[in-house]
Amino acid sequence: LCWRINHLQAYQRLRAALGHTPRRVLIVGAGLIGCELANDLALGGHSITLLDTEALPLARCAGEARARELLAAWSRLPIAFVGGVRVASLDTLPTPTPDGPLQLTTTDGRQFTADQVIVATGLQTPTRLAQSAGLAWDGGIAVTPAQLQTSVPGIHALGDCITIGGQASRFIEPIARQARTIAAAIAGAGELPYEVRPASIRVKTSSWPMSL
Repeated sequence: LCWRINHLQAYQRLRAALGHTPRRVLIVGAGLIGCELANDLALGGHSITLLDTEALPLARCAGEARARELLAAWSRLPIAFVGGVRVASLDTLPTPTPDGPLQLTTTDGRQFTADQVIVATGLQTPTRLAQSAGLAWDGGIAVTPAQLQTSVPGIHALGDCITIGGQASRFIEPIARQARTIAAAIAGAGELPYEVRPASIRVKTSSWPMSL
């Protein structure tokens, strides 16, 4: 009953489902992806309700002041943010209403109706590939910081799938540095240890773009 938008093909299917007329769209999760989708779909003329367990959007990566700046910028768009809620259920209405055929109910009893529901609540790395290759797992493919070496000699890993000391690497900025570390190891050019540091994040909400 809901969409997960993790790649271009899924986004294209969502746009096809929305069609060319304004729709009511419910987005669960006001992190980076949820906020960017809310911004873009609202600019496209759709009416957005954005839900999150936290009191403000971008709560895990932006301070209160930056989050309120974003909400102020959104006041000109058809975006309604509702914080402090958790999803209890999502159902198809037996008789579709003018506000949509889907109904989401929160644990505090509130109900929201929409044409489409998008879930943007974070990434969970699939284990299948790592397990089939016999790679050690620690919330992701476990690698060493020195060479991003997995538990199997000759296999390195980078990007969303890895963890270092159990900490995931979820952003774009570190990937080029990770690639240089692996290239040095493969080429025998000496160690070029990967430095774990806070990633620079660009929040692509065009109504109020920001870097964190």
